[in-house]
Amino acid sequence: MRRSRSPVGRSGYNVVTGSITAATNFDLMSYCAPKWISDYSYRHILATAATLRASIAAPLPAQRAVVVSGSIRGAPARLSPVLEWTRRARAGYGVRRSIR
Repeated sequence: MRRSRSPVGRSGYNVVTGSITAATNFDLMSYCAPKWISDYSYRHILATAATLRASIAAPLPAQRAVVVSGSIRGAPARLSPVLEWTRRARAGYGVRRSIR
């Protein structure tokens, strides 16, 4: 387990400023400053992203859908025919598949 006041322990390269970061900077997950990402946090972020990409790329199972609709304008209420089908979910229809 990492301690909250432990430095990252490795120098890094800041691509925005073009400078080398100090190995004495603190992990961005701590409450200390100055902040930098440790190799520990970076590896875990990459592993999580890879897991998410793999689960998103997996084909979605077919699901049963039932649509019930109608209208109420005075009496009596009208019920439209019930629609039922089985199909695979698609992005944009209640399924988010946008992690890159």
